[in-house]
Amino acid sequence: MLDGNQKQISVLDLEFNNGPTQGYPPLNSDTYEEARKYAAGWDIRVLENEWRDWVSAKNITVRNTDTNFISFCKKRGPYKNEELF
Repeated sequence: MLDGNQKQISVLDLEFNNGPTQGYPPLNSDTYEEARKYAAGWDIRVLENEWRDWVSAKNITVRNTDTNFISFCKKRGPYKNEELF
């Protein structure tokens, strides 16, 4: 039961405004498959979090989350396992 000072929120409110999506809609499942083609070898979910952090930090206006994320992955490119020594 809620008193007069409490607001009822849903799980969707938490995820969309404060959770993993950071205020942007979730990506379509097809977007992950396409992203893997351009960023082979990277963990796509980690890249998604990096992209969301970057967009948020730079205050970038995202009109199409899927297209913007694919562009981010294209620029990242495939993972290169370079030897350090």
